[in-house]
Amino acid sequence: MTWNSTQRLLEEDCSGLFNVSKRQQNFASTVDHYPSLWSNYSIAGLGVAITSGSANHTQAQLALSHIPSLKLGPGYRDSSKVLSSDSSAILSPNTNGFLLSALLTQRQTGLAAFLLKNLWGAMIANTSSTSAASWEYVNQHSEPGYGQYTSLSHPWGGAATYALTNYVAGIRPASFGYKTWVVEPAYVGFGLEQVDAKVTTPHGPLSVAWAVRGSVVNMTIDSPPETTGKLVLSKAWACTEGYLSHGCETAGDFVREIEGGRTEACTHLIQL
Repeated sequence: MTWNSTQRLLEEDCSGLFNVSKRQQNFASTVDHYPSLWSNYSIAGLGVAITSGSANHTQAQLALSHIPSLKLGPGYRDSSKVLSSDSSAILSPNTNGFLLSALLTQRQTGLAAFLLKNLWGAMIANTSSTSAASWEYVNQHSEPGYGQYTSLSHPWGGAATYALTNYVAGIRPASFGYKTWVVEPAYVGFGLEQVDAKVTTPHGPLSVAWAVRGSVVNMTIDSPPETTGKLVLSKAWACTEGYLSHGCETAGDFVREIEGGRTEACTHLIQL
C-alpha cells in the first residue's frame, strides 16, 4: 500500500467515522444497529481513531470529552458496556495504552498524568507484586488482576515506556529507521524540571536532555550522523496548560532544523 492510498483511506474513514453535527461516532458497518454509538464506545476505538489521524482536532476533542465517564479506579474501563458498578471489573493497560497515546497527542496532560501515576504507577508502588515489567490486568484497588488469566510480564501493557519517550522526552521518528526525526517535548504539564532520554537507532544513539527553569527551556540533542532532524517547542503545550495567558493565537512554534552527527544546544524563552 502506498502513502497516497493510505492517506485516501484515512480521509474516507474520517468522513464515515464521525458525524459531529449529530455528536455521534458513526461506523458505516454498524450504524444501522447502533443509531447513537456514543452509547457504545471503547477507549481503544477512540484512541486508534485519534492516533491514526482519522479524527481531526475537533473530532478528537469530542471523543475525549466522553472519557471521564469511563473512569474506574486507577484507570479507565475498556468500554461503555463495562458497568462502573461492577466491582469485579478489571482494567487493561493494553487498551488504556491506546488512550494514553491519544491523550498525549491532544496534549491532555492532566488525564495522561493520572494514567501514568496510577495505572502504571501501581506496577511499581505495589512492592509485593512488582515484577519489573508491565502487568496484563490491574484491578480497581491497583493490584494485579488475579483470578483472571493474567501475567505480571505482559509487553502489550507497556505503553507508558514508549509514551514517555515519544511525547514527554519528545523523541519520534519522522521516517523509517530514524533517518529523519523530530524532538517535540512536553516541556510543561507534567511538573518536570529535567528529562534525559536516549533512543538507539540504526544510525546510532539519539539523545535528548531538556530542563525548564521558570519560563526558560534549555535543550541539548546528540544525534547520529547521516540523519537530519527538527527540534520543535510547540506553543500548544504552553497554551493548553494555560502557561501563556495571552498571544496563543498569534505566537508561533520554535523550530530549528538540525544536521545529525553533532551536539545541538539551545535556550528558548517560552514566556511572551
